Parts: sequence; C-alpha cells; structure tokens
Amino acid sequence: MSAVKARTSRRSKYSGLAANVLIAVAGLIFINRQSLADHAIVLGYQPTSQVQQLVEQSAMSDLGEFYFYASTPAVQSRQDFNQSCRGYSAEGATLGCYRGGRIYIYDVTDERLTGVKAVTAAHEMLHAAYARLSEAEQERINKLLEKHYESLSEERLDKRLDMYERVQPGTRYVELHAIFGTEHDNLPDELEQHYSIYFDDRAKVLAAFNQYNDQFIALEERATTLRTEADQLADQIETSTAEYNRSIRQLSREITDFNSRATKVSSESERQSLLDERLQLMSRTSELEQTHSSINNMIARYNQIAGELKEISIEVGDLSNSLDSTKLEPTPQI
Repeated sequence: MSAVKARTSRRSKYSGLAANVLIAVAGLIFINRQSLADHAIVLGYQPTSQVQQLVEQSAMSDLGEFYFYASTPAVQSRQDFNQSCRGYSAEGATLGCYRGGRIYIYDVTDERLTGVKAVTAAHEMLHAAYARLSEAEQERINKLLEKHYESLSEERLDKRLDMYERVQPGTRYVELHAIFGTEHDNLPDELEQHYSIYFDDRAKVLAAFNQYNDQFIALEERATTLRTEADQLADQIETSTAEYNRSIRQLSREITDFNSRATKVSSESERQSLLDERLQLMSRTSELEQTHSSINNMIARYNQIAGELKEISIEVGDLSNSLDSTKLEPTPQI
C-alpha cells in the first residue's frame, strides 16, 4: 500500500471515529438536556431571603433545593399570584402552582397559618422532582403511590383527588406524589426512601403541615361534637315541650274543675278531700315549673351552641379566606 493510500485510510478511520464521538456527545447532551438546563438556571438564579427560609423550614435536601431553585420559585402577593396561576384551579383555594417549569407560591400572611408557605414550597418542589423522573421511575413510583392510597380510608383525600381529576385531568400521581411527601407520615419504606432523596428531615415539613392543618381539624371536630349535642337537645326540647304542653292542659282542666267544686263544699269530709287534692295539684304544678325551667335551660344551651357554631364558622371562614388568593381584599378607608 502506498503512503498516500495509508494516510487516506487513516483519515477516513479518524473521521468516522470523530463522527461517532460527536454523535455520542450529542446523545449525552440530549439525554441530559434537562439537567444541563437546570444547572444553567440555578447558576443564574438568586433566591430571596424568604425563598431561602422556605428551603430551611421544609428541610429540603441539596437535591430538593436544586430542583426548587431550578424552578425559579417566587413568593407572590395576591394580584401577582392570581395572574401567575390564573385558571389553575376552579375549585378550592390554590396556594401554589408549578407552571411552565416555574414555581409560584401565594404569600399567606396570617400568623395562625405559619408553615403553610413552607409546605406549599415542598409540595411544588415535588412536582418539579416528579417531572424529572424517567418514565420507568415514574411508573415504579406510581405503583407505590397507588398501593399506599388503596390502604388508606380518607374521605377528604378522596374528594381532593376527585377535584384534581375534574380541574386538572391526568394529574393523579403527580398530586399524590406531592401530597404523601408533605402531609403523610408512616409511609411504606420504599416511599420513605424515595422522599429521603428530596428531604434531609421530612418530619420537619410534616410538622409544618400539622401546625396549621390541626387548627382546621380541631375546629371541624369541635363543630361536629356541637352539632351532635345540638341535634340531641333539639329532640329533647321538642319531646319535653310537647309533653309539658299536654300536662299543662290537663292540669289546667283539673284546676278549673277543682275551683268549681271548691265553691260547693257541703261537708267536712268533702272539704278535707279537696284539701288533699289541692296539695296534689300544687305538687304537680311545682313539678311542671321544674320541667319548664329544665326546658328553658336546654333552650339556653341550644342557643349557646348555635352561637359557638357561628363563631367556629366565622373562624374557619377567616382562616380559609387567608388561604384563598381569589378573595377580594377590603376596600381601603380614607
């Protein structure tokens, strides 16, 4: 073989090798394009001190923090948040959304709801994390989520998933992934291991969730107890009142008859009999007065319960309004 032929052969060999390397590099770039984009975004993103606090309060791991920052999270006031998450949910209060690769969080300022923003941040971060799982990994996680869901019996969660299916069809596992990660303890080991990738201490975000959620639960449980007592009282008042009114009418007839006969006494024995009868009528009158007082006490308690239920309703409404960015702000006063 001539020297020219040998050089040509080597050039062809090296050209082919270079082409293969370029194809391989292009393939790697394509496969890791999300990771490369995330790193570029994080390098250029400067979190506010409030956003940094949300990371700390929810105990995100380095990876959780990375995905959170890669979504350029923003804590927004009512007007800006409603614009960013416009049409995101037709039902219930929206506290955050993951839209167009970005995270938006409603700036809840009610001090009674401390922790809600940290939980919302973690919830939306898990949306971002789920979006970055491979199809095979999503399928594996979905099975774990579904299996755990089927082991539960939570009417509230059932209704919540139904709502998501109506307003955001196809997001069942995306939402379960975020809900279980931020609101449920005692998860199966495989799910706990999965979430440990995104949290250094998941108990911290669960505590933040319970801090404000327990207020709603306590109010609801108190309202349920009061409604049960009110229903029982209503039945007692109705039954006792009906019996009292029958007894009063009967006693009134007997007293009228007694008074009529008392004017026509003709003997000592008759007079003594009337005296005995009078004592019995007085005793029954006293008993009915006590019944009347007892009914009034039940009515007073019923009214007290009604007042407390109204206060609970106002407090729940107030807390709910604090979580609802769509509620109108009060008109400023001059």
